[in-house]
Amino acid sequence: MTRLTAALQGNLAQYMREESSLVGGAVKGAVTSGTLRTLAAVRAHVDRIFASSAARITRRKVSGAIRSRIYPNQGPITTAGFINSRLGRGRGSQFEDFLLPHFRGATVRPTRGSRYLAVAAPGAGGRVSAGAQSRLAQALAGLGIGADPRIRMIPLPGGRFVIVRDPTTTKRGKLRRGARSEVLGWLVRRVQVRAKGDIGPIVEQSANDLARDLLARLGSR
Repeated sequence: MTRLTAALQGNLAQYMREESSLVGGAVKGAVTSGTLRTLAAVRAHVDRIFASSAARITRRKVSGAIRSRIYPNQGPITTAGFINSRLGRGRGSQFEDFLLPHFRGATVRPTRGSRYLAVAAPGAGGRVSAGAQSRLAQALAGLGIGADPRIRMIPLPGGRFVIVRDPTTTKRGKLRRGARSEVLGWLVRRVQVRAKGDIGPIVEQSANDLARDLLARLGSR
């Protein structure tokens, strides 16, 4: 009846613009709020998954790489929210997400003609130190040549190798007291990444919450 009255008064177009603006504001508010809630839920989920290994990956929480962005101008009354991971390498369609295998599961194999994957040994405090990575890189670079005579490869079952650095000795060739060989890393044919979590329930809950929030916002106008 309101639209009919507006049409009779000759201002239907103005009424429709005002209505579109109100709906657009409700949609933008609901999507923005829903995106931020979903972001918080996904980050909390990631924190639980990587609680024991976060310190070995970075000094910051892994969930810090999960970001969100709002696109408010996708149409007259359309707003889009986007959540993604920035923990990876590459750009655009070539971006390789390092978190994705942990959610879907994956088998990581060597590329570029290499037969092995190099896995650095954890450094002090359970974190892969830059020094450990550097020493492992030097060990791999010296395979077959052995720039450091103390570095050697020990074969393991399954075609794997452990790379160790033997301790220094005295001038008489004896080991110093308390000296131990240092594990630099391993060479493996592949690494099986087990799926650790599914964000499907979070997405489904977010969609339901978004619908309820939008209806509430439209009903209050």
